[in-house]
Amino acid sequence: MQEEDFHRQIVMELTLGRPLPSLWAKVISEAKGDKAYAKALYLRYRMDSLKALHTSSPDHPPLSNVTLKRNYHLYLLIGTILVLSIFASCMVLL
Repeated sequence: MQEEDFHRQIVMELTLGRPLPSLWAKVISEAKGDKAYAKALYLRYRMDSLKALHTSSPDHPPLSNVTLKRNYHLYLLIGTILVLSIFASCMVLL
């Protein structure tokens, strides 16, 4: 898996609001509640962990572009459903 693929995965985690809970707690603590700084820290730490994981198990084949695109579309669909459900909830309250 290339660094660009790692970056894409991390951005999806943050965009969908699904970062690793333990790592997110660590970076929020280090950033003293500053979410922008916490996201930057999360990106750095998560990139380091993905690189370490990839180099420690070279026998794992990299994800194919088809798999990455399928995952991307799945995350996009989940995100869209989430946004629509929030919108519907707000409309019910009005």
